[in-house]
Amino acid sequence: MCVPTPAGLLLLDRVGGRLLMPDGHLKDLELQRAEDGAKPLVEPEIPITDPDILSARSAYEAWIRRRRSEPRNPDVRARVEWDERTDLFATDHGLCLQARGRDSCSPFELPGVDRAVLAFARDGAGRLWLAGICQRG
Repeated sequence: MCVPTPAGLLLLDRVGGRLLMPDGHLKDLELQRAEDGAKPLVEPEIPITDPDILSARSAYEAWIRRRRSEPRNPDVRARVEWDERTDLFATDHGLCLQARGRDSCSPFELPGVDRAVLAFARDGAGRLWLAGICQRG
């Protein structure tokens, strides 16, 4: 999964992840999700002093809160704004484009990755980053 943050693109796995900085280098970080409560992440035992990681952590917590408050469609894995009138969805059936306010979603094919996409996000330059499951053929 990836989450855009002011410091860079946060690439997540089950126990943490990496922060992809604008200059292309990666910073490792540990993120432990809280089981319950108002705070989405467990406070680390060793205080974080890196401002980029602090910024990414804060953006990730805000993203978790937003995701918890959004209505969930069980078939939808992720959504991102495609343009001012359309959203791109990753679903169990593949990618699709949906005009806002409409119920139908038109298939959008990216050969080789269509059903593997679990999440996506745009970075500050407007590029679309895909995250998902890599399968060997």
